Amino acid sequence: MRAGYNKGKNPMQTSGQRITNVVNTLTLIEDMVDAMIKFWGVENIDDVDPSVIQNIDGDDAQFNGPARKDECIDRGDSDELFD
Repeated sequence: MRAGYNKGKNPMQTSGQRITNVVNTLTLIEDMVDAMIKFWGVENIDDVDPSVIQNIDGDDAQFNGPARKDECIDRGDSDELFD
């Protein structure tokens, strides 16, 4: 990110732009899913095997969120990958 990129901008304006981008992305995804449903049809939706959907509970439900301190990779270890 360039230095001074947000300099002089209202934080509410920046937050609003981010929210707008997220909403636009979700709308695009919804439109694409609707197009797939129209293409393949909904009559076969009952034929989908629900066992392919994993039931994730507990800590695994965080979708690879922030790592705990004891699970973190040391910065030096990650830097060595690029040496």
